[in-house]
Amino acid sequence: MASLGTNPHTIGLVLDRISVTKGTVTRSLYVKYSFAREKREALIAWTERLDLILSNNSLPRKSSVCARKAEVLRRSEAT
Repeated sequence: MASLGTNPHTIGLVLDRISVTKGTVTRSLYVKYSFAREKREALIAWTERLDLILSNNSLPRKSSVCARKAEVLRRSEAT
C-alpha cells in the first residue's frame, strides 16, 4: 500500500493495529473519527493493484477481500 501512496498511519488503520488505533491516550479517548474515507481510498487503490496483478494471470478471479472490505466501509459511512 505504501508504494501506492498510502501513508503509514492509514495502513495501520486498515490493518487495525492497536498501536495506531489506540496507541496514545489522545487517540484512544479523544479521537473518535473513524478514518473510513481514508481506509476506503487505500482499499480501493489496493484492490485496483490486485486486479491488475490478477488480470495478468490465467486463473479464474474471485471478488477480492479488499473490494468487499471497501464496500463494507462505504455502507458504514453512509449510515
